[in-house]
Amino acid sequence: MAMQPARQYMTFEQYLLLVNNSDRRYEYYDGEVRLMAGGTSNHATIALNCGVALDQALGDDAVCRPYVTDKLVRVAPTKTLIPDVVVSCDTADHGESQIIDSPVLVVEVLSRSTEMTDRFVKLALYQAKESIQEIIFISQIIQRVEVFSRSTTGWIYHQYGAGQSFFLTSLDIEIEGRSRAIFTSLYDTSFMSLGSTLGL
Repeated sequence: MAMQPARQYMTFEQYLLLVNNSDRRYEYYDGEVRLMAGGTSNHATIALNCGVALDQALGDDAVCRPYVTDKLVRVAPTKTLIPDVVVSCDTADHGESQIIDSPVLVVEVLSRSTEMTDRFVKLALYQAKESIQEIIFISQIIQRVEVFSRSTTGWIYHQYGAGQSFFLTSLDIEIEGRSRAIFTSLYDTSFMSLGSTLGL
């Protein structure tokens, strides 16, 4: 998720009022409000295609539903993040709900400017949220998907590349490696060419 260093402080109620009356996106960290910058077209395409892949794999009758961009996710009483994609299986999070309190899976499309924040700050917050069972990082530069899965002994890490399918235990679904939404048109051709040139 792209982010720019424009910050201010307010109560959580003021934060929600701001969100409801603004076209911009903000995250909330213990009173600190951070303005999120708009992502690139590649960023938006990857997030959308990932959401489509999850929606298709879950099916029409699934209780679990994916949401793409701009959905507030409460990871702690005073911390609210905006992942690129989030899935919730709690009916209380659907419909008119503004905030998702019981996310099961979150996805972050990595940007050069914010990758360290996603990997260290956000990853720790997501892992501390008990309802979150899986966390996915998707690279914009090379065809790589990283999946962190919660287990009884900790977190298990898996990495997948072009053509590889992967199973999401939290949702009991498989995302096919040849799926259009993951590896065929997930990446802009210029990025794929760059990765090939670099031997990635």
